[in-house]
Amino acid sequence: MDKRIILKEAVTVFLVMIMIPSTLSVANTGTKTSTSDVETKELWLEYTSEPQIFITIKGGLGVSADIKNIGTTDLTNINWTITLDGKLIFLGKTKNGTIPSLAVGEMATVKDFVIGFGKTGINVTAGPAVGNTTGTVILFFVFGVK
Repeated sequence: MDKRIILKEAVTVFLVMIMIPSTLSVANTGTKTSTSDVETKELWLEYTSEPQIFITIKGGLGVSADIKNIGTTDLTNINWTITLDGKLIFLGKTKNGTIPSLAVGEMATVKDFVIGFGKTGINVTAGPAVGNTTGTVILFFVFGVK
């Protein structure tokens, strides 16, 4: 096989892998054929996207977040974190946990009890998804979550 053709194919595969914004996994079919000096092996590229999670952040008694699976596959072991960055947050600056399973279309609510005063940024992560907003904390109530 001509070296220019091999180089062109390698560059094409490299560019395709860079342009796809998710993970590529390679599955070997194990098929080998041999004809004279040429040996070929079939490979399949399988496109796998990140889990699709939608986060809704709410105030009230502390901070809560509804985490919904809007993808097409059931999810398991979803790590989540709620973080408040206000300077006068005395309790509940960070809380994390794991949602054991979340079926397609299902929603789980996670909560963080907060004590503090003043404006704060609120950051919620669940798996690869991130949600950010702001609110105002007065004792253990969180108001004005946008």
